[in-house]
Amino acid sequence: NTARTNLAAFGGGGGAAGTRPPPVSPMVGEGLMASVMLRPEEVAKVLRIGRTRTFELLGSGDLPVVRIGRVVRVPKAALDRWIDEHTAVRESPQ
Repeated sequence: NTARTNLAAFGGGGGAAGTRPPPVSPMVGEGLMASVMLRPEEVAKVLRIGRTRTFELLGSGDLPVVRIGRVVRVPKAALDRWIDEHTAVRESPQ
């Protein structure tokens, strides 16, 4: 069975003692903010804006960015600070 063979390649599917399930991505079950570095698509979801607008903000330097070759990542801590700095706080009339 091809499906069983594919699962067996990852150490799962056989149910035999001593086998391990396939590795789980750190993003699974922990939410977007669990990662130290976020992909632009993840930043867009956190900010609830479109992918195009996210890349515009990254390209303009408005959002913090780390470039590794052609790879673009946003440090979670820097994005948290950016959100704090760009959050408008209204004072209530006294």
